[in-house]
Amino acid sequence: MAAEERGGGHIPRRRLRWRLGRHLALLCLLVAALALGACGNSGTTSTKAPVSTAGSTAAASTSPSTTAPTDSSASADAMPANIDLVPQQDRVNYVGYRYLSSGMELGKSPYANWTPPKPPWKVCYSAITQQNSWHVDAMKMFVMLGNQLKAQGVVSDVVTTNSDGNTGVQINQINGMVSQGCDAIAAITPSATALCPAFKNAFDHHVLIFSAEGSVDCPGIGQAVQPNDYIDGVKSMEWLAGAMGGKGNLLMLQGMPSYPLSQARVAGAKSVLARYPNIKLQAILVTEWNAATAKTRLLQYLATHPAKVDGVWQEGCCGDITSVQALKQTGRPPAVVNGWGGSAAWMAFWKQNKLNSFDLLQGGPSQAVNYFDVMIRMLSGQKPKVNNLIHTVTFLGNNDVSNYYQGWMTDRSTAFVMPPGSRSVPSSYWNAFFVGGDRPLPKFDPTKFNPQNG
Repeated sequence: MAAEERGGGHIPRRRLRWRLGRHLALLCLLVAALALGACGNSGTTSTKAPVSTAGSTAAASTSPSTTAPTDSSASADAMPANIDLVPQQDRVNYVGYRYLSSGMELGKSPYANWTPPKPPWKVCYSAITQQNSWHVDAMKMFVMLGNQLKAQGVVSDVVTTNSDGNTGVQINQINGMVSQGCDAIAAITPSATALCPAFKNAFDHHVLIFSAEGSVDCPGIGQAVQPNDYIDGVKSMEWLAGAMGGKGNLLMLQGMPSYPLSQARVAGAKSVLARYPNIKLQAILVTEWNAATAKTRLLQYLATHPAKVDGVWQEGCCGDITSVQALKQTGRPPAVVNGWGGSAAWMAFWKQNKLNSFDLLQGGPSQAVNYFDVMIRMLSGQKPKVNNLIHTVTFLGNNDVSNYYQGWMTDRSTAFVMPPGSRSVPSSYWNAFFVGGDRPLPKFDPTKFNPQNG
């Protein structure tokens, strides 16, 4: 991932329809084999300015979903080579892999023959920043889960570091973790290649290390766990295009155009726009994943572009509430806008203003559960079948707001809405990605995390 805010408070559990989701996934894969997708766009202005949003009509999805796109956005050329290594029912979650890979070829796991040490284990977490709530809460969740297993005698210690965005510092910190006896390290990486020297050192010392939240292009030693941001772009734009009635003027808010995950989200969104010729993309405004920047640049754009804005698509964070406010401040009519990441502030604002919107739950705490789950499986002797473990997330529509909103949430909250079970995917999702394992998996409970204060 990198030093940005991905985006969601413990909420009542909702039962996910996994069997149905898997059948839909297989259907998507068949469609993918027959369709050649387009990801193009024409007549678009790219400018460093923000984006807009607000409530409107049209229906959003009515219940949470963790399934991949259900149409031609799942194009055949978007599937990676060696997809046969991925469990068949989960291959659809690799649609758009070329936008996620950052050069990392899908292949066998470098840890397929790794022999883990016996417990108790020292589990370690290497952060790139703690400058926003996404990263702070992700670390808090990892530490909480580690302490649960420490109380059981399975973990000896939980170690965390923060490099404050300095790659050299992070490499030294990871090397220090290896020297201090860490048995496994989850690393939030600044890019796909920046930490390769540290990855090699850990690998050479028989220490498990993997990239959390993004691909890692360190041939022969790279292991990764991440969500599919391309699919997130597809699903969010599918909703927005429907809410716009398939026509009108659109603005897009992009966080960091140089970051692969931001590129993947926009690529997914544009693949949907290719099917809606009556939706006119007016501009892509760069927000740098910062609310103040987003609002300033949106106000600058609106001041010089009088055309009506019918919809605003935004990714990462910071373009939801600010967009609604900017449109209102300039006397513009409301537009439809999507949420992103499961911000508790957006959930409260959505409910308070009775907006028509969509969101996906991709907050730091629920994402950290994935890293921890994969780490403990591998320490317990399970062998990953593939070097890049990709999952999807929970998507929300208007009818889900009352189930996920909690009284403590306000439009100033910095916490995140938690998906069912406080997990991006059920632990059982990972079963098909692993083989072997000579000891029972230790039990941990992510629902003990308090999103209000960690």
